[in-house]
Amino acid sequence: MNTLTGKSGRKFSAIVAGSIVAGLVSLHGIGAASAEETVFAVEQPAAIGVDGPLFATGSLPAKSAVASETTERFIVHRSAVRTDSVAISVVTLDSQEERTIELPGVTGMSFNKICRNGDGARIACGSRARVQLVNFVTRKEMTCTMTTAVGEAPKLVACAIDGQDVAEWIVRSGIGRPTVDGLHLAAMREARSSERGMWADAETRNGLVIAAQH
Repeated sequence: MNTLTGKSGRKFSAIVAGSIVAGLVSLHGIGAASAEETVFAVEQPAAIGVDGPLFATGSLPAKSAVASETTERFIVHRSAVRTDSVAISVVTLDSQEERTIELPGVTGMSFNKICRNGDGARIACGSRARVQLVNFVTRKEMTCTMTTAVGEAPKLVACAIDGQDVAEWIVRSGIGRPTVDGLHLAAMREARSSERGMWADAETRNGLVIAAQH
């Protein structure tokens, strides 16, 4: 490391020397220009084993745009559960506009699904699930929460009926399962242990043991 020698014969590192100069600027009012010349007159030590500078300079990363949250109220007209999504047909309370909402983070079972329990008995679990869902949502008021970030389209976050998250209810009833890791996991475990809906099928339970336990 490069050093400086004081009047007393002691050696100071370039870093310590720089600190001393900065202190003199503060105590004695040395002009900014002369102080800058003094500091950079000290030879800086080369970085050892580092490809780039020890301290990178630059501006702080820009803050991400904060999303605003809004809610909309609907009356549910009908629902449809598919193997790749859960769609609910609704009418907007304010404009009376008909819309179809796909619940985020959940997928459903086929209403035509036939389950077989551990004894091999056949169960019409798909049609039972349809009746359950229709009874829960039809002609009910549903409130949906959406977030909108600057420059982006509104994003549906969740929908609820009577304070109950609809997607979570679907998972807990065994009518569907989560598509996002960690989402409604407790509800899925409860449905599986109680053999509700799709979980009445022994093959489904055995095939998704790992997913249900993590």
